[in-house]
Amino acid sequence: MSETRTLLAYDSFRLGPTGEGLTGEIHSSETWAVMGRSGSGKSDFLKASAGLISANHGKAVLACHGAWAPGARIKKRQTPSGLLTATATKRDKAELLVGLGLVDDANEHYGDLPSSHAAACDLLTALAGDEEMVFIDGLIDRLDPWARKSVLAMVAQQSVEGRSFLVSTCMPEVAEALGSIVILSSGAASYFGGVRDLIEHAGPAELVVEADDESTVREICQPFGVTIRSEGGKLLLTADEGQEAAARLLVEGYGVIRAITIRERSLAEVLQDL
Repeated sequence: MSETRTLLAYDSFRLGPTGEGLTGEIHSSETWAVMGRSGSGKSDFLKASAGLISANHGKAVLACHGAWAPGARIKKRQTPSGLLTATATKRDKAELLVGLGLVDDANEHYGDLPSSHAAACDLLTALAGDEEMVFIDGLIDRLDPWARKSVLAMVAQQSVEGRSFLVSTCMPEVAEALGSIVILSSGAASYFGGVRDLIEHAGPAELVVEADDESTVREICQPFGVTIRSEGGKLLLTADEGQEAAARLLVEGYGVIRAITIRERSLAEVLQDL
């Protein structure tokens, strides 16, 4: 793997007329998701990052060659096999077709492919290339679940080789697989960082407690920063920030407890609150 370096730098960057400008960097071997509500500017964020359009304020500086997917429009009578043959690549062509789920349709015309396979075909040239930065606009969402899983595995493998990815998506599971996320609101970035950091700082964890004596659990938890409610025959304890470990140690030390589980908030739940 090559030495880590800055591939894309943002300086007070924003697309909309208002909001805080984004200042940050994307480095080699990093994989980022771009998320936001409909109309938040996900596609334009990718285009401005790639230098295809200008930002409303500030700038994005791309310090390497980039690949864009979907790229040039594919002719209806082009085939995945023919497209790959016409693409200069050092990668194993058979592995690319397998990873994209296009083996059985390798000789089918692009215009006759189902939408998921057409999206895979639109990804083919970018994933076959060697540009250090890859911009993918919504295509991974359009893949069927099996192809999506294998394409994300390909992205992870290519990132180990030094490639970086910036992917617009509406799917939290795609963002979680990529690991880092930009969240947009009206063309401005409201968050730029790791998915894990976002989840851990977004709100309290939830402890699910199964107990024979609920009143005792309530009494022993009362001095701590936890909120308790009953649901489905169980007690749900929501611990304030910094109280998760204390709450768990508190209730685990008593015989009235049959089981305790800490349920972390999902990325989908966190995004709903933003």
